[in-house]
Amino acid sequence: MEVRLNDKLITTESVVSGVLDEYTLSIDSEGQYTLSFIIDALNINEVYTINVDRYNGTLPVIQTDDVTLMTYLSPKGRTNNAIDKNTWSNVKNSDQKAILSNFYYRDINGWLKDDNDVDYLKLSQGASLVYNAQSPFNGNPDVDGLTIELDFKLSGVYDYNEPFIECITRYNDGAIKTGFIVDGNAFTYYLDGKEVFSLHMVTEERIRISQVISPSQLLGLTYLNGIVSKIFTYEKSDN
Repeated sequence: MEVRLNDKLITTESVVSGVLDEYTLSIDSEGQYTLSFIIDALNINEVYTINVDRYNGTLPVIQTDDVTLMTYLSPKGRTNNAIDKNTWSNVKNSDQKAILSNFYYRDINGWLKDDNDVDYLKLSQGASLVYNAQSPFNGNPDVDGLTIELDFKLSGVYDYNEPFIECITRYNDGAIKTGFIVDGNAFTYYLDGKEVFSLHMVTEERIRISQVISPSQLLGLTYLNGIVSKIFTYEKSDN
């Protein structure tokens, strides 16, 4: 990522999807400045205007990832007593909702808090969540780029071959076309109907997976807990 002040390059930093980095920028004179964050691989060019009133002024906190998000499902503040507990709205577009089914909304599943008082959604006993408002792999990720991030934990697994998460498109006959599946054994990625790779999954640990499509370099990158775990290439002809 390039960071520019008034179009002058001041630093180049490595960034990882899903990891929040904080930087301190010192400006030695008052006035209006243009601050730019540029990530060529993801076609991101975020520009902000900053007014500095004094030399040691506090600059605003800027999170560029929130600017470009199309979908964000956050469990923060959700409870089993809410009227809308059966739906999960996209923070970026409240008209788009995930549908929750077969929940008891007690300790065995539903909206709960972990040992660190962090809100989360627990799925068990046949409970399921379906979000069909957007189908990212049906768009043009090979042209526009794509980042999908999931934060989850698998525990008490009985059938390790049963899919826990599916983010896929299918052919008309039902066969997997493009996307990924998470089960108790692995994170498996498919492209054009073929398995590209598989990463071993662990249980009883919180996991954050990010799948990134970088069109400028024809690369796919998979991050596991903020670390690049797999890199693959694709062709422009891949569907």
